[in-house]
Amino acid sequence: MQQQTMQPPAGGNRDLDLGQLPGVLWRRKWIIVVTVVVGLLAARAFIERLTPVYTAGAQVMIAPEPPVLDVQAVAAAVRGDAESTASEVYVLRSRDLALRVVDVLSLVEDPEFNPLLVPPEPAWWTRPFGGQPEPAVAPALTPRQERNLVASVLLGHLQAVPLGKSRVISLTAHASTPQKAALLANTVVEQYLALQIDNKRETTSTAQEWLATRTRALEEEVRAREAAVEAFRASAGLLRGAGATRLSDEEASALSSQLVLARAERAAADARLSEIEKLLAGANPGAAGDVLDSPLVRNLREQQASLHREIAELGEQYGPLHPRMVNAKAQLQDTEKAISTEVAKVVRTLRNDAAVAQARERAIAASLDALRASAGRKSDSEVRLRALERDAETSRALLETFLARTKETAAQSTHVVADARMISRATPPFGPSFPNARLLQIIAAAAALLVGVTLALLREGMDHTVRTRAGLQRLLGSAVLGSLPLLRGRWFGVQSPARWVLRAPYSEYSEALRRMHTQLVLADLDTPPRVVLFTSPLPGEGKTSTLLALGRLLAGTGRKVVAVDLNLRKPTLHQAAGLSVDGGLGEWFEAPPEQPLPLRQDPASDLQVLPLGRLSVDPGVLMASKRFEGLLDTLRRDFDVVLLDSSPLLAVVDAQVLACLADVTVLLVRAGRTTRASAAEAHALLARACDEAPRVVLNASRQREEVPDYGHGLGAYYPDTVPRRARLAGWRSLLPSPGGGSGRR
Repeated sequence: MQQQTMQPPAGGNRDLDLGQLPGVLWRRKWIIVVTVVVGLLAARAFIERLTPVYTAGAQVMIAPEPPVLDVQAVAAAVRGDAESTASEVYVLRSRDLALRVVDVLSLVEDPEFNPLLVPPEPAWWTRPFGGQPEPAVAPALTPRQERNLVASVLLGHLQAVPLGKSRVISLTAHASTPQKAALLANTVVEQYLALQIDNKRETTSTAQEWLATRTRALEEEVRAREAAVEAFRASAGLLRGAGATRLSDEEASALSSQLVLARAERAAADARLSEIEKLLAGANPGAAGDVLDSPLVRNLREQQASLHREIAELGEQYGPLHPRMVNAKAQLQDTEKAISTEVAKVVRTLRNDAAVAQARERAIAASLDALRASAGRKSDSEVRLRALERDAETSRALLETFLARTKETAAQSTHVVADARMISRATPPFGPSFPNARLLQIIAAAAALLVGVTLALLREGMDHTVRTRAGLQRLLGSAVLGSLPLLRGRWFGVQSPARWVLRAPYSEYSEALRRMHTQLVLADLDTPPRVVLFTSPLPGEGKTSTLLALGRLLAGTGRKVVAVDLNLRKPTLHQAAGLSVDGGLGEWFEAPPEQPLPLRQDPASDLQVLPLGRLSVDPGVLMASKRFEGLLDTLRRDFDVVLLDSSPLLAVVDAQVLACLADVTVLLVRAGRTTRASAAEAHALLARACDEAPRVVLNASRQREEVPDYGHGLGAYYPDTVPRRARLAGWRSLLPSPGGGSGRR
């Protein structure tokens, strides 16, 4: 017990402030504990009712395959950049792909994905009473609508996200079983790859059909244009020559070539003729090249030269008239005559050749001029013919392009690969991804703790009882004499103070009683109080047990102490002291005056007890009698300390009358039980009855709320206070030893 001598300031009557929050929470700890336990149990039950969800993930990488053929692909490949990867994420969660998965896995028949197959359940508030589910009216859906519904549910179980800045997409699937989750993820990726291949094949097939149709149309168009060209050429008389050229052009070209050749031949013939005519004029026609080129002339000249040598040789031997000389000269003349004759023939031949060449040149020139005149007349037809030929050539080139593209497309249709590949298959997970039991329990514990703290604070706010001595001082506006600590017994029971002071006379509680009595004595040292009245606002606040404990404690010091039971309505002092009802004040008041007081010895101490016994007169008449006043004088004379136990103040008026007869009145207020209104009213009643404020004591206060910050460690001054380790050691000593014997000594 701590004594506070300073007058507290007047203030509110509330006991709770921020500094007392830990004490409040400790006081209401069972509300918090029960709330947390209930919250955890409810969370556990809720978690067990949840359907577990398993998550499996597969990874696919966008990786376009290089083309096998060096041709342009009909279906464009995915580029693999960030935009394309983001687009493929939406493809993975597209409805068309979901419908393919629904058909492959037959999810229309799975109640997890088809809500139409889920049986109706009773409402949650009717389940504890065995409520029956209301008959559900299934909507009439077509098979297509049902497939779309299942696909929508499936899309809610899928999630696809790109991994960073890579070309990898992570696909996760949620299902009620691990195997189904892995099967969903793998099937979605497989169908995604198959969808890419099918799209490419469909695109290639569509292109092939269009190319084939267009090629057939171009073939017919080319044939029609070529036929139109030939028909117009025939109607316009524009014949085609070798090399796909017009006949007039070929003729003009041939005539031009012939004219050039004819002119060259004529010039050559004129040159030879002019040369030989010059040689004839110079009497030396034999020197002409054409003459020299003649074999006959060349032989004759050789004979001429041979004859000249022979004549020269004969002239050295013979004279001019020698027959051999004459014969040789005659042969020479014949040879020269033959040469002249042959030269004349060559000249005539050259003149004839020159005339023929000139005539041929004139004929070719005339033919070319005639052809050119005819070509001028046909220029308009040729312009139109060239336009028709250009159209035909354009159609022919386009047809060739389409034929080549058709062959390339046919080659591509035999080798179609997807632009992505699965790099990580989904495997069945080891545990559910939802619910996260540990996380939910932590959240539930935190929420329950918060609710428990809130309930504890609300309970504290609705608690109108007195809790602390400081609060009691603020309530009454006067100093409180002291406080007595709460005594707890084994297994959270309440220890009897009267027995505890005998077991532990130097405990904290015993010292608090001594301090209380000392404060009563120090209040008036000249005339210390000898008759002390104990009362309380309401029953059950510990006034009788506190009086008996103080009496036993003071009796142990050698003082003569008597405890008088003046609870005239409901006496309990004899029961607390362990005495039987064999007589008391009730019988004494009816006995003769000379009869001694029916004092009884306390069986546990040197305390004298005066029980009430059976009272047959009115309590008011008893307290107003002279014999009762003499009783108090006798007790004050025979004993050092007289302790009076009275009735509760707010129950009957007895305590107010007795307060005027006692030296001092102790108003015992029990912490946590006495309301603030009751304490204030009881204090006011006593103050008005005797014009003196009673001594207020807070009973059963908790040490955590009463000991200030500087008071920790005071337990070392109470040798009878058993430390916790010693209690644990004592409990261990009561356990059986390993050898089978008891540890009790």
